[in-house]
Amino acid sequence: MALFQGYFEYKKSIKDAITITNNLTTILTKKLENDFDQANNILKLAEDIVKNLSNEKKLNSEEKQEFISSKFNFLINNFKNISVINYLDKDGNIIYSSNTLHNKINLSDRRHFLELKNNKDLMLSFSDVIVSRTTNKNSLAQLLAIRDTKKELIGAVSVLIDLETINSVLSSIDTGKNGVALLRRSDDTTLISKYPIIDKSEINKQLPLNNDISVRIRAGEKTSSLEYIASTDNEKRVASFIVMDKYPFYVQVALSQEEYLRQWKRNLIIVSLLILLFILSAFSLFWVVRKNYLKEQLSINKQKELMNEILKEKIKYETLLKLSSDAIFVVDIDTSEILEYSYQTQKNLAYNNKEMKNLTIVDIDVDLKSVEEFKEIISNINSEIISLQRVHQRKDGSLYNASITAVKIKINGKDYIYASTRDITEKIKIQNKLEESYKNLEKLIETQNNIVILTNGKEIKFANQKFFDFLGFKNLIDFKEKHKCICEFFIENNRFFHLKKINENEIWSDKILELEESKRVVCMKGKDSLEYQFSVWINTFDDETKIVSFTDISQTILENIYLEEKILHDKLTNAYNREFFENNYKRFIDNSKINNTKLALSILDIDYFKDVNDRFGHDVGDLFLIEFVQVIQKYSRKNDILIRWGGEEFILILELDSSKDIEKILENLRNSIEFHNFQKVGNKTCSIGATIYKDDEDILKTIKRADESLYQAKNSGRNKVVIIY
Repeated sequence: MALFQGYFEYKKSIKDAITITNNLTTILTKKLENDFDQANNILKLAEDIVKNLSNEKKLNSEEKQEFISSKFNFLINNFKNISVINYLDKDGNIIYSSNTLHNKINLSDRRHFLELKNNKDLMLSFSDVIVSRTTNKNSLAQLLAIRDTKKELIGAVSVLIDLETINSVLSSIDTGKNGVALLRRSDDTTLISKYPIIDKSEINKQLPLNNDISVRIRAGEKTSSLEYIASTDNEKRVASFIVMDKYPFYVQVALSQEEYLRQWKRNLIIVSLLILLFILSAFSLFWVVRKNYLKEQLSINKQKELMNEILKEKIKYETLLKLSSDAIFVVDIDTSEILEYSYQTQKNLAYNNKEMKNLTIVDIDVDLKSVEEFKEIISNINSEIISLQRVHQRKDGSLYNASITAVKIKINGKDYIYASTRDITEKIKIQNKLEESYKNLEKLIETQNNIVILTNGKEIKFANQKFFDFLGFKNLIDFKEKHKCICEFFIENNRFFHLKKINENEIWSDKILELEESKRVVCMKGKDSLEYQFSVWINTFDDETKIVSFTDISQTILENIYLEEKILHDKLTNAYNREFFENNYKRFIDNSKINNTKLALSILDIDYFKDVNDRFGHDVGDLFLIEFVQVIQKYSRKNDILIRWGGEEFILILELDSSKDIEKILENLRNSIEFHNFQKVGNKTCSIGATIYKDDEDILKTIKRADESLYQAKNSGRNKVVIIY
């Protein structure tokens, strides 16, 4: 039995070590991801500062340097983990910096800059550990690309995170003797930081390809735990790692065998002694029972009573076995005295065995002044498990936040409190840090010249003054009286993103990120009733909050629309041209499927148009073509699309509820042309060939079928409509 219990406790020690490393790895990952998120937020804000520099036209070069430097330093002062912010041009020259630049610095030879320059799809890159040319400190650089519409690199903004900052995060957890916490790149396992580190030459070195963790990460595992022997010091450890979702790093925490088996060795001795005591007690009781039975021929009731005593002894020792590990203790309700406790409880409080025997809950709970207060708190505890948080004090006076799970149990007819605790101080610190970051972020958002909000995609949590100035609300309370989300103001315009383009249960801020960056544009009406277009930038602040920035690009959009209209229209007739058809025919097909309608394609050819040019000249021929288009647009339906295909040939795209409607519509159009009196030319006719698009066919087949219809109309006397279904 002792061997079985020892094996069980050994396995439990491994399992507990995995749980501990998993928890510690999760804490470190959250901390570091939060630091990288903050750096990413700063990069976006720095990008806006650089882009908005064009508005400061009155500043000379030196004044621009000073202006940018002051803005960059304001960001650094609000986010302590960042030491330097730089702006680099496309050739890697540092143009603006939060530090004073005494010499020209070029980073074009740096790996992280070359990655951005050589990969048009890459927006964010990280360096290995580098010695900063601006601070001369070991640092990790985080770069954000600034690209034009063709994805060519215009420049980049970078922040430098001091390696000391990352080291302090890794050292904030207790890994015990010979334990380690480290940060490596997930793409090539390069070591970025390690605590504790004995040999600094390990920095920037990669793991061997046959290393267990390296193999698992290359196989695509995002999180795992394992027992291994380290190649650096031959120490056997239990480790857990987590690969970050958004950044090219993974965090690893490992406990040494000496550390995670320490409790097992202690428990093994305790278990062995307890089992031995139990056997001796049971044998003694059995001997007494047998002796008394032989001497006095005890009654059956007396035998049952003695057996119950044996059972009580068994329960007592089994309870002690269960309390041999974890932060668990049993408390006397009347005195608040800690009667039984696990090794982890003693370790948390840092008292020796003698001191633990006299310890009470009132001694360790900083908010309790008396046993009566203790009784009042536990008065609501019964046989159901409850959870509460308290602040406990160690022997040295230091405090920690304890998360407690407690239940009332009965031993020998008396009630006791059975409780287990865990230290959540680090968790609360992380939460406080996030809240502080949130407040700093709100301050930064207020300094921005564009609209910036914090949202979960369904409702707004915070908005800067630019938001209220644009929409005409006093504050967020005023806004929320009738609205929840800024998305309610998106105008339905197919050129831009709007809510009709997504399903009702989908979150707009998630769906817009699926679009190319150039298509993340929305249209909103301001308090002046004019429509404005905004490019949308979204970044994650935490699991529930996104930072959304709206930059006014109305002037650029108007210029693009004008150019697009000019490019996609026939210069003579102003009908759409062939390029418009090639760019949009897939959209016509998709709309027809969505609307559950039929898509018809017809070709119109002016009969004997050559005679017009020969008799009246090409100038009159051009005027005739312009008037011909005007007649078609007058008598066709609002949503019909007219395209000049070439010369005197035109294509008309029609969306129909039924394919039977096409003949009536086209006959009416042909008739209107026939009886129209064209200037200088008089009456002219046209032939029309048409067909219905078949699901999933090549559009060229549809055009060919319509062309065959037109050929039949021409050969059968002209001025006719022929349809091939």
